[in-house]
Amino acid sequence: MSEHLFRRLRLRFIIISMSLLLVFLLTVCIAVYCAMSSSLSQRSEAVLDYTAELIRTGHYVQGSGAVQNPPAADRNPPPFPGYYNSPLDEDTIRKKSWALLHGDIHLDAILLEQVLVLYIDGDDAIQRILKNGIHQSEYADAVGVKLDTFLHAKAGEEGTVKFDDESHRYKRYTIEEQTVFLMVSCESDQISLQQLMLILSSIGVLSILVLLCFCYYLSGRAIKPLEQSWQQQQQFLHDASHELKTPLAVISTNIEAVRSCPGDTIAKQDKWLSYIADEAEDMRNLVNDMLTLAKGDAPSRGDRVMVTFSLSDTVEEAGLLMEANALDAGILLDTDVEENIEFIGNPDDIKHLLLILLDNALKNTFEGGQIDLALHKNKDGLLITCKNTGRGIPASELQNIFRRFYRVDPSRARLTGGSGLGLSIAERIVGSYKGKIWAESEEGKWALFCVRLPAIKE
Repeated sequence: MSEHLFRRLRLRFIIISMSLLLVFLLTVCIAVYCAMSSSLSQRSEAVLDYTAELIRTGHYVQGSGAVQNPPAADRNPPPFPGYYNSPLDEDTIRKKSWALLHGDIHLDAILLEQVLVLYIDGDDAIQRILKNGIHQSEYADAVGVKLDTFLHAKAGEEGTVKFDDESHRYKRYTIEEQTVFLMVSCESDQISLQQLMLILSSIGVLSILVLLCFCYYLSGRAIKPLEQSWQQQQQFLHDASHELKTPLAVISTNIEAVRSCPGDTIAKQDKWLSYIADEAEDMRNLVNDMLTLAKGDAPSRGDRVMVTFSLSDTVEEAGLLMEANALDAGILLDTDVEENIEFIGNPDDIKHLLLILLDNALKNTFEGGQIDLALHKNKDGLLITCKNTGRGIPASELQNIFRRFYRVDPSRARLTGGSGLGLSIAERIVGSYKGKIWAESEEGKWALFCVRLPAIKE
């Protein structure tokens, strides 16, 4: 069920991510295409406006194949010194004329010879057609019918029309009360736009494939922690249920034993009642440990009192608290604590950590064995070690001992007691102080737990 759920979540993540990326790519491609199309349209319109200005000023070629001189000086003064007599070529004159009227615009790529000029009467009928500045009757006869149909059908002030197997940009002008349609071939522009679309499409498809691979990989990385958290939660619920089931069964059995002898006094039922009390205590400890871990799942040091205290005294105190239990079990508890070591944190957290390590060592040390608790300061920080003789930990189990409810030997759980949460709590405490905890062992001989905490910066 969970695998199917996370597969659907991953698929949804990929779909949403790819949809956003696709919208972004489409937006970029459309913006680039529109910008290119607008630039080419402006270029064509600049050619048409420039040609119209040449016609208006009398500079346009009309049958002679040469640029005419401007009107007489009394009507229009020369636009710049030496204009009349300078040996300027046609392109230079055209560019200079346009620059005077519209600013310094680069027109090297403009081919005015591509402009088609249509003189129109009041009824939108074509009077004559100029191509390359020259009236060409054969060409006019060839395309005149098509253009006449176009003018009467859908010609507006400006736009694009296709005839003679080419696309043309056109614009209507009124020059000295004469209606003139100017057209310029934009077939090369259309080809450029088609090539641009092909390039953008190719880049877009390639980008989508690459991004799809990245998205698939990253979605797996993003979903994996959630899946692991879900699995840990399910495992935690399963283990917690299993741990609670046994004491509840014992309590239920002993209650039935008490009920079976309703006439007995409390003293006679003391054995059953003590069993119930013991199991209730175990359940209370288990619930407390679970609450501690639940708080650790959303750690916050802000709600705990953080003070500077003597870590040396805290380690000594923890050793004294467990010394009596060690003597009862026939185990020697030895402490080696460096003096005057201070730490910033919560004393109760550190004390809880030490008691967990010592309790775990007691449960896994044979009678006559030894436990060594030590605290030292070195260049890497503060090092707490708890080493015990005994059965040790198999090398294959070292990576699992900090898991919740995990026991190296589940068959001994009822004998040694505990819920299997102690080392998980210890790891959570150490992690909240940005420390490190790890275990080393030689199976059948000894086990060593090490805790490294950050030292106070001097």
